[in-house]
Amino acid sequence: MTKLQRIGDQTDILGECPIWDDRHHCLYWIDIRCPALRRYDFSTQRVTTWTMPSLVGSIALTEGHLLLVALTDQIALFDPRNGQLQQHVKAPDLAEGHRFNDGRCDRQGRFWVGTMLIIFFTSDYYGNWMNLFPPYGLGKIGAEYGFWEKV
Repeated sequence: MTKLQRIGDQTDILGECPIWDDRHHCLYWIDIRCPALRRYDFSTQRVTTWTMPSLVGSIALTEGHLLLVALTDQIALFDPRNGQLQQHVKAPDLAEGHRFNDGRCDRQGRFWVGTMLIIFFTSDYYGNWMNLFPPYGLGKIGAEYGFWEKV
């Protein structure tokens, strides 16, 4: 039987998006509501936490050492070596009260990311799919078709 083991002593408010980095033998994940990016290093058994400037929807590894970070209204690049965060792409025309949410990279290296309403006290539960496709930038896919994301 497999034994589950807690890593770290932090408590996440809404921990999601775990990604294994096989190059550096560590596990990254986000705490959407904290908001924070976290890394567990298996060699040191330490959790490192970087506070983010806004809600975090998702992360993705890049070919180099940087991570893509979907923040409330932008896709940023984060360098875990020095903690530097810089805007990569500003969100195009997000609907009022919406933010970037879950996202993943496909085999071609495109980052697919959805948007969602930040507050769930309305009947307008809609969002968009966007695609970050270098070198062309960020574009909406099927603008404003409905997908439901309720808690």
